[in-house]
Amino acid sequence: MRNRRRFTITVGAVLMVCMLATGYAAVAAEYGSADDPLITQSYLEQVLTPSLTAEAENSAKTQSRTYQSAMERKIVELSQALDNTVASLAARLAQDAQFADDVSDAAQDSWQEVTVAAGANLRLDVDTEIVLRRGSATCVESAGTGLTDLSGGGVLSADEALSVDHRYIATTQGAGLHAVSEVTALVNGGHAVG
Repeated sequence: MRNRRRFTITVGAVLMVCMLATGYAAVAAEYGSADDPLITQSYLEQVLTPSLTAEAENSAKTQSRTYQSAMERKIVELSQALDNTVASLAARLAQDAQFADDVSDAAQDSWQEVTVAAGANLRLDVDTEIVLRRGSATCVESAGTGLTDLSGGGVLSADEALSVDHRYIATTQGAGLHAVSEVTALVNGGHAVG
């Protein structure tokens, strides 16, 4: 009898374990499989994706409008600040007598077109500027100093050729140019041809 009872208990335990294993396998196989998905493809394509897309688009539009209006406000603020600064500086400069004199002096600067015959010299006063427009010319020194090339940088010494359309300045009285051929030059300041 004892054996029968053990046999019954053992068979019952084995059957119970088999039933639990089968139930677990059945449950695990059903959920999330192709036969029983957690979300259907039609729900994903027709409901979830369009609603998420619309929500993202609306959020992007709202953020864009907010950012754009903030940028427009900032541009207006900066524009007004710049206008105020310019007006303030203009008012201060209008009251500055030295600035008014400098502007008046600059307005009196006038460039003249001067023609120099071949073989003649053009002598310049100190701080007179010259631009060779046509012809060829060489530098004439005064007190060992020639012309300063403001366009190319450097200093020309005696008999060095001037470049067309370069801007030169005389740093000593009497420096200038010697016309190798007929020369046309623009001169700003005191000068003499001879």
